[in-house]
Amino acid sequence: MEELPCRPDEWAESVFPEWKQVGPEKYAARNAHLFFSFSFYNYQYPNKKLEAWVHRLGQLLNDPAQVERLRQQLLSAEERERIAWDTEK
Repeated sequence: MEELPCRPDEWAESVFPEWKQVGPEKYAARNAHLFFSFSFYNYQYPNKKLEAWVHRLGQLLNDPAQVERLRQQLLSAEERERIAWDTEK
């Protein structure tokens, strides 16, 4: 398997500042509808915890059915309604 190119941690942390407080599952549930494409998981990072978080998020964003299951499990009805309203615009 070809090794992924490396990017500095700050590159991903600038987009995902809350990564230490929110797991990738909850982040995907709340924000998947905001991503048209996601390339951050095509890189490796010096901080392997950040790398694992980003790679897991990438996996989730590529599985809309899983995102929907996570929304049902992790989000309130109000949060789901807000996402539905945002995606209907």
